Amino acid sequence: MNSTATIENTLNSFFSENKFSVLVLRGAWGIGKTYFWENYISEKINKKEIEQTAYSYVSLFGLHGLSELKSRIFRVGKILKTKKEVEKELEDSSQEENQILRAMLDIRSSGQNLLRSLGRISQISKLLPQSKDFSPIIDLVEYSLINNYLICLDDIERKEDDLTIRQIMGYVDEISKRKKCKVILILNDKTLSQRDLEEFNKYREKVVDLEIEYQPTIRDNLLKVFELNYLFFEDFVNVFQILNVSNIRIFTAYSSLSWYTFSEAVS
Repeated sequence: MNSTATIENTLNSFFSENKFSVLVLRGAWGIGKTYFWENYISEKINKKEIEQTAYSYVSLFGLHGLSELKSRIFRVGKILKTKKEVEKELEDSSQEENQILRAMLDIRSSGQNLLRSLGRISQISKLLPQSKDFSPIIDLVEYSLINNYLICLDDIERKEDDLTIRQIMGYVDEISKRKKCKVILILNDKTLSQRDLEEFNKYREKVVDLEIEYQPTIRDNLLKVFELNYLFFEDFVNVFQILNVSNIRIFTAYSSLSWYTFSEAVS
């Protein structure tokens, strides 16, 4: 069973080593994978320990198709660097794109601030999400701007059927190699359909650099709901160890009950 400290050390190595681009954080439903990740990455961002340009968190729950996933990654991105640093990175990266895109983003020819231009592009993409005439251009611009991102894709097992594991893994492989992105995949692989599991196993060796199975102890998860000095804390630990339950949602449901009511509920 991996301790929280061990998992944090693995994540720290993931961020410090350039050779690592894709990490899988897997575990059962309700044990706090997303809770753990959000706390970990919030602290890293607050301490300015993330070198990536922007951070995008996307839940795949109910998501349709690869184009929707790509667009969501761009639209929810939060800038982690200064405007000057972002301008420089975007100007450099635009030199690697095709001539049409360079013409669209050329600072010298427009004579305008690049970030304002990107802001207008973002607004246009929001106003015209269903336009077949504009969508290829919007997709091209959005894709070009996703460079050196930190991306977390969560709830992969809850995606819609028209977004396949093959598409997800292929896109992750592309942006991690060509776009210098670091990608975190959070999922419960035990609940993948047979087809999705087969596809995931087929591509994981090629695409994934590190895997972590998140298995916090019952005590660890109880501490996310109760204070250590809570009167019945050790009783809760003993009961849930007997029941072999570590689901945070269940702990939260019982958090407002008295010990007598809780005892009656689980007896």
